[in-house]
Amino acid sequence: MSDTEDVEAEAAGTAAYAEAVDVLGPFRGPVFLAPLTHNPNNGVTGGVWSVTAGERTAVLKVLTRSKGTTGHWAASDEPRHWNYWRREADVHVSGLAQLWRPYGIRAPRLLACVERQDGDVALWLELPGAAPAPGGRWNSTSSTSVASASRRAPSVRQRTGRGCPGGSCASTSPV
Repeated sequence: MSDTEDVEAEAAGTAAYAEAVDVLGPFRGPVFLAPLTHNPNNGVTGGVWSVTAGERTAVLKVLTRSKGTTGHWAASDEPRHWNYWRREADVHVSGLAQLWRPYGIRAPRLLACVERQDGDVALWLELPGAAPAPGGRWNSTSSTSVASASRRAPSVRQRTGRGCPGGSCASTSPV
């Protein structure tokens, strides 16, 4: 772990303790943070951790626009930019992340979205189940299942009567 990652983890731990009490409920003892694999080059992701407090565990993902990243992975304040820094928070808070659940496409449930004093956003998400997907890996059958579900699922506008919050779900740049 680099010195930068150590500082980020320490800062995350300080904020995470108070948030864990609010999100996970009362518990005794310390909060344990274990870093999870993510793209450290992405200017939007401040870090991703598995957080255990007492008997409960959740995923903490910190979204930021202040990470010193340049070029393709830099965060943007523009909602139509492919790497808009608040998009994931907007998708979870709007309910869009759960929209396709009846069709077999499932996102982790949002436990809390915390607007931090430093301007970052902390997403507290349920810990995904430990059971692997059928077959244990992505394959052509998985792709066919997702494609089939996406054809059956109504659009956001059909389902909710409105588009994405602030139009932020649309991107004008290819990924």
